[in-house]
Amino acid sequence: MKVYRGTKKLFGSGGEVYVVHAVETDEAGKEEKRPLTWRGKHSPDGFAWGYGGSGPAELALSILEDHMGDERPLPEFYQAFKREMIEPLDRGADFELSEKQVEEWVQGWLAKNWGSR
Repeated sequence: MKVYRGTKKLFGSGGEVYVVHAVETDEAGKEEKRPLTWRGKHSPDGFAWGYGGSGPAELALSILEDHMGDERPLPEFYQAFKREMIEPLDRGADFELSEKQVEEWVQGWLAKNWGSR
């Protein structure tokens, strides 16, 4: 199972850095962590969550790209994910989103927006 974990860390003299990992756990319970890819498409400062800015857009895009593999999510798709899944997260706390939560959101959005086509 895979989860996306975000951690807020202090950097230098009071600045904050938001670090996100995709964490996969094997059957024996061993975790493999890898940093989520930050592409710099929206935010020059990296990932963020808990509000509606460029850092959360960057995080939404990166989570969906990681989850979907080679597919590139359309802007309307990852912006909706940002609004519905990333903005509500507590800005001052760490977060965890499971692969299941992401997939349920993806399937719900696709059914609502593309199901009748």
